[in-house]
Amino acid sequence: MKKTIILITLIILMSTSISLTAQKPCSEHNRITHYKLYKECKDALKGIKKNKVEKSLSNINDKYKDLRKKYAPKTGAEMWKKYKEKQ
Repeated sequence: MKKTIILITLIILMSTSISLTAQKPCSEHNRITHYKLYKECKDALKGIKKNKVEKSLSNINDKYKDLRKKYAPKTGAEMWKKYKEKQ
């Protein structure tokens, strides 16, 4: 009975260690010493996802300013600029 328990535990431990040492994407580059190559490899795997994020975050400052002009009340500085322009 003890031999079978030991045998089962050894098989479980060996199978998990084998699956953990399986080759992963970008494993040919060392993460610490060749970080630039590792990052390029990871970016190539991500590909389209990165472009979607860049599109959604581009011109966020302009989008905020447009929303502010539409919906927010005027600040004192904005009122003063309009007053100077009128005179």
